[in-house]
This record gives sequence, structure tokens and C-alpha cells, in this order.
Amino acid sequence: MSAVKNDSTAPPKNYAEPTDATRIRNMLAKLGMSQAQGAYALEISERSMRYYCTGSPVPKVVMLAMERLVDLQRRVANQTG
Repeated sequence: MSAVKNDSTAPPKNYAEPTDATRIRNMLAKLGMSQAQGAYALEISERSMRYYCTGSPVPKVVMLAMERLVDLQRRVANQTG
């Protein structure tokens, strides 16, 4: 009988943390963009954007670019509002 090793140094899992697909879809919604419009803005294929929105791994550069678009939109809205 083997004992289960308790690794107290491992961070606890947070199952409430959104997936990359959820984050991408939320950012598209904040931007008021469709998947096709988001793909065009990032200069990626619509197929890639569909994959990212349905759970395929999202490259870090795509996530950073989406976050930047949201940030830019917020800044523009603050300046004009």
C-alpha cells in the first residue's frame, strides 16, 4: 500500500479561473467584435480565431494582442467620454 504524497508547495487549483477561450470571447465582446472582426484586427485567420474561441491553446502573443486592443479601446473611450 503506497501513501499519497502531499506536496504543500504546489499552489491550490482554482477551478473558477476562466479558460483562454472564455477570456478571448469576453474580450471580443468588450470590443464589440465578431470572431471574424477580431481575426482581421489581429491579422490571423478566422479559422484560428474560431479554434481559440472553442478551446484550442491560445498563443501568448495572441492573448497579449487582444489585451492590448481592449486597453486601447478603454483609453480612447476615456479620452472621448
